[in-house]
Amino acid sequence: MKPIYQTSFSDEKAGIRGNCLWAAVSSVTGIPLESFRGFEYLLEGTWFPPLWEILTTHNFTYIGMIRDKDKIMSYDVGVDGYYVVCGGSPRGHASGHAVVYKGGVMVHDPHPENTGITTIDYAYMIERM
Repeated sequence: MKPIYQTSFSDEKAGIRGNCLWAAVSSVTGIPLESFRGFEYLLEGTWFPPLWEILTTHNFTYIGMIRDKDKIMSYDVGVDGYYVVCGGSPRGHASGHAVVYKGGVMVHDPHPENTGITTIDYAYMIERM
């Protein structure tokens, strides 16, 4: 896992979502953050097809989303054990925030403030093909 930091930040008035999720995915997979350029402008649900394409192109697969906190905290597969966890943003953004976990512990926050998440809502499970 190579820590990658987000380069754009949420602006709800402008309809822009920050790229913390893409920075977290990039950190876990090693896929360059530039590969996700423009994803912050896509609405919820419309970003999944391009994400799937990028992951498969780089020999990764999306396993699914987990919402059960106990399963999230005990997940041990991922990419070398690393996975993306999403939850409440300490900055109050309704869209939430994404960080990297391993073994039930946050190991990287892509936001420069490094304040993590306030809740654990769900996790994205990505694994090597």
